[in-house]
Amino acid sequence: MLTSYIVAVAIATPLTGWLSQRPGVKHLKAAAVAGFTIASVLYGIAGTLVQIIGARLLQGLFGAALVPLSRSILLDVNPRKKQGQAMAVWGMDVMVGPVPRASARGLANRQLQLALGVLHQRAEAQ
Repeated sequence: MLTSYIVAVAIATPLTGWLSQRPGVKHLKAAAVAGFTIASVLYGIAGTLVQIIGARLLQGLFGAALVPLSRSILLDVNPRKKQGQAMAVWGMDVMVGPVPRASARGLANRQLQLALGVLHQRAEAQ
């Protein structure tokens, strides 16, 4: 699954610049978001390994354009003096984002374990 995604991204990323000149950056970004969303739904409902691999391949094809197009739009909407700052803020999610996500995931797992423990104890008591 991972290999199909990586190969699709490697093939589609270089095409992003060329494709963005055809329909335009905004239209390509909208198509990429829609395609990635549909591919994610297909991945979620996949019932066989072939369907999973196919959905991941589609995610890679559509998802490959998201990062370069996001950066392109970011540079277009910010004045030259603010572009470095804008790129730094954009990249902070990669550095800072995993910390609260991991904490929230750990808290949610702990709460689920406690809830299941209480339900198990109640079931044994009856």
